[in-house]
Amino acid sequence: MKLENQSVLKGVKTIVFYCISTLVVYLLNAVSPSGPCVPGLGAVSFILLIPTIIILLLINLFKILEGDRTNILSAIIHSLVLLTIVIVFKIYG
Repeated sequence: MKLENQSVLKGVKTIVFYCISTLVVYLLNAVSPSGPCVPGLGAVSFILLIPTIIILLLINLFKILEGDRTNILSAIIHSLVLLTIVIVFKIYG
């Protein structure tokens, strides 16, 4: 398979991962919503998603540094998602 096709495939898998994780966070929040003093499962899963994003970004960056150029698109997507979360927390936090 060509380099571009592998890169696009990994990018699509990354986007699918974020779609599924967003759906899981939403469903967990619907099943167990947060209370006034206790975070629900949706909030907890979202909080755990942030270190997961950072770990996945670091893994992709290390693979890029080792010479695997097929992870560039995935690293860009992880970076944009992390940047979006930071901006949303700055605005609404």
